[in-house]
Amino acid sequence: MYRLPVWILLWLFISSLVVFWDVSFVLLRPRSMKGGDLFWLYTPYELYIEVDRAYGDLKNTFVISQSYLNILENILNFIAIFTHFLHSPSSPLFALTGLSMTLGKTILYTLMDVVCGFCHTKENSINNLILFYIIPNGMWLLMPFLSIVSIFLNFFKPTPTKTTKNKKKD
Repeated sequence: MYRLPVWILLWLFISSLVVFWDVSFVLLRPRSMKGGDLFWLYTPYELYIEVDRAYGDLKNTFVISQSYLNILENILNFIAIFTHFLHSPSSPLFALTGLSMTLGKTILYTLMDVVCGFCHTKENSINNLILFYIIPNGMWLLMPFLSIVSIFLNFFKPTPTKTTKNKKKD
């Protein structure tokens, strides 16, 4: 039975915590923004909404919608972790589903900015764009992609059968 590697389990866990924080920021706006009573929990977003203006736009329905999808994505990630420790063969399928949602959503989010002529990010210096937008979003593309490839390749790994085990003993 295929078991998820530790690095994938760590990614699922840590990224889910970050995403739950992100979901709460978006869904609690404007209270989570500067001047709001919950801003103290979200101070790094003061800079991020300057880099990615979509996050500061309270009427951006895509940002709100993707936050609701993030909840489902994180539930799948935690089910993957939980079922992994129960030694369930379904764990990689839950992980694959959650990771695919993360990758697809991040690609779509990035493409939306590209299609609108970088309407949310074009005001940035190249340094801010790289440091606070490209690198973080790149991680949300790279890690799910590598995880998906790792899980997918293991689905096609030959599994030992009784005949192959017996042949090795001969």
